[in-house]
Amino acid sequence: LGNYLTDDQGRTLYYFDKDTKGKSACEGTCLANWPAYNASGKSAPTGVSSADLGTITRTDGSKQSTYKGYPLYYFIQDKAHGDTKGQNVSNVWFVIDPAKFAGTTTPDTTPASQAKTYHVDIKEYSFGTGPLTVEAGSTIIFTNFDDMKHNAVAVDGSFATPLLAKGDTYTIKLDKPGTYDYFCEPHKAFMTGQIIVK
Repeated sequence: LGNYLTDDQGRTLYYFDKDTKGKSACEGTCLANWPAYNASGKSAPTGVSSADLGTITRTDGSKQSTYKGYPLYYFIQDKAHGDTKGQNVSNVWFVIDPAKFAGTTTPDTTPASQAKTYHVDIKEYSFGTGPLTVEAGSTIIFTNFDDMKHNAVAVDGSFATPLLAKGDTYTIKLDKPGTYDYFCEPHKAFMTGQIIVK
């Protein structure tokens, strides 16, 4: 995952893609699974500008730390420093790379309403016929219907699914326009596909 924010104990911090600057959309059951992080006046870590750190007051009056205005959270299933089990959960929870974080996974030029969900059915040693054209920010779900395990690996390294057994699925999200050629590692001689992001 490269560099990402943690607390002073090394526990991973996340942001919620449904939040807006200065406001948390995570309440109730959501907050039970994604506890709010409060730095309690701790100084900024090396490599992070203190100007990017802030605090909001939640609806219950409690404080929550922010990065570039966006609230920070833990994930309940992360038990030790270095755990990142919350990464890409439901395509809305992500670790924060301080050098790249802009506050949203969807480009500002692409309205969220344009993003859709597409399916790539892996059948009979094929990713389907012809390239798949999608909108930037769309979700692509790979599902394997073959008895043999398959995966999908982008030639440029932008995504890679694990080996999927029959019935397994894996979800990716492509935000940047471009052409993504990909292949199945065990069968790369003949199993290839292409996704065009507009």
